[in-house]
Amino acid sequence: MRPNLSLLLLLATAAEADSAALRLKTRSIDTSNQLVSLPLAGRQRAAGRSHYLVQYPALPQTADLQALRARGAVIVGFVPENGLSISVPDGMSFDGLGLRWVGRLPPRDKLSPGSRVGAAQQVAYIGEADFAAAFVVEFHSDVDMAGARALVLEQGIEILDRSFLLPNHLLIAATAPQAAALAEWDEVAYVFAASPDLINGTLVVACPGGATEAALVAQYAQVSQGWPAGAQGAVVGYRFGAVTSRVPALAGQNEIVRAMDVWSRLARVSFAPGVDPAAPQTMNIFFASSSHGDAYPFDGPGKVLGHTFFPSPPNAEPVAGDMHLDADENWNIGSSVDLFSVALHETGHALGLGHSDLPGAVMYPYYKQVAGLAADDIAGIRSLYGERTTPAVDPTPASPGAPSLPPATPPLTPPLRPPATPPSTPPTTPSATPPVTPPVDPPIVPAPSDPGPRLPAPTPAAPPVAPPAAPPGDTVPPSLSITYPAGTIVGTTDPRITISGTASDNAGVTEVRWTNNFGSSGTATGTSYWTASVPLLVGTNSVVIRVFDAAGNSAWRSLTVVRR
Repeated sequence: MRPNLSLLLLLATAAEADSAALRLKTRSIDTSNQLVSLPLAGRQRAAGRSHYLVQYPALPQTADLQALRARGAVIVGFVPENGLSISVPDGMSFDGLGLRWVGRLPPRDKLSPGSRVGAAQQVAYIGEADFAAAFVVEFHSDVDMAGARALVLEQGIEILDRSFLLPNHLLIAATAPQAAALAEWDEVAYVFAASPDLINGTLVVACPGGATEAALVAQYAQVSQGWPAGAQGAVVGYRFGAVTSRVPALAGQNEIVRAMDVWSRLARVSFAPGVDPAAPQTMNIFFASSSHGDAYPFDGPGKVLGHTFFPSPPNAEPVAGDMHLDADENWNIGSSVDLFSVALHETGHALGLGHSDLPGAVMYPYYKQVAGLAADDIAGIRSLYGERTTPAVDPTPASPGAPSLPPATPPLTPPLRPPATPPSTPPTTPSATPPVTPPVDPPIVPAPSDPGPRLPAPTPAAPPVAPPAAPPGDTVPPSLSITYPAGTIVGTTDPRITISGTASDNAGVTEVRWTNNFGSSGTATGTSYWTASVPLLVGTNSVVIRVFDAAGNSAWRSLTVVRR
């Protein structure tokens, strides 16, 4: 008679001491301990099944998935490295499955580390129990959503119905303790901040996640592996198959290539047209309807627009990196179902990026018509490939015997850093200080007459804030430069960042100050050579450094720090 699952379980396969952990957005789970205690399931509304995380010593193969299913397991998500989220019937044995590790997803790992930022931007600081904010609650994909709705309502939580939500998502208005309490239920997979578009009911496009051959990548998983790169960065091939008839073929292909170009101009990854769609490190891009040869059939117009497979690993060749788009959608260029915007999001998956929890990012699971990448997207792609320091390879295809696409559109992203020195002739009246976070790209406004689901234009930036007026007399502003960090958009996991630089002025520098987009501020140490230690919240932190001279003139520089 086999022991109960709450007892100790000796896993079948021994593992190397330095093997990979399970990577979540909250932390990495150390799976090196082979003798594990399987905790009981969390609170359950429906008895009979519960959810586990399992890890294999290597990427699970078809035979591994078949063995799980033969015992009644349902695969509901993929978790790097080599892990699966599964739903199993009570009493199922894990013996003989070749597993490296078995465990549960604890409640603390179901709460997005970025929720605090999202809630603060919407209504109130998440730690204040008396204020409500909006959250997206993701349930495991096998959970009955009628029961999920009942579970939420039984907790006294309001559900905000939106027709365009993913099938296993609910939008709720809840206090922080209420949202955290939902994570204690076995049926709940993840809770993350809702975007203003979701709150306002603005129509957005939903993406269920990047794909692997086993399952879609879970929202709570941390994807952190791209394509192999050489000395000049990674080079990814692409080949177009069937194209949509809704837009001219060459124009549609050029929109997809233009989306690739946006990523390529910001990170050390380049795209090159290929001949064989099954070649290694090559994206096979095509439009299809309904079932089309993988585990993710399309659902018709107005729903899921496409899916893309992550690089190898976790996917095997030749499917790795392939992008499939629903041929039944009302595809357009610059309006309605905007091909560029969808391709920009899907290319992020093809390069190895999972979904972001930060509203406003292109890689957030709900997005709209966009013109370029947000700071979180840029930090994510540079964490995989590094920052672009040389011109990107032009990805425009040119096949012998076929007409060439027109050159890719010049980059939409403006320079990410202000000039290093102030203008030689300062204005007599000080201009308004730019917003803390300048928009990365200009908006594209969709034509109001286009039919079908629409990708709305980006939300306009906040109006600029005027600086204090300079006193009469000396009107020459000081000069200011940031010497560390070197980039204007950087990523880190640390709770603070040290920023340093230099400042000078004809009348003398009196003070260097910093502010951020969360209302914090402080004074740097030093003036000519200054250093500032700035606290960071999880998410996108916009930091502005200002220098003042004795006459009250000022100058500023800014940078964006994405804390993950």
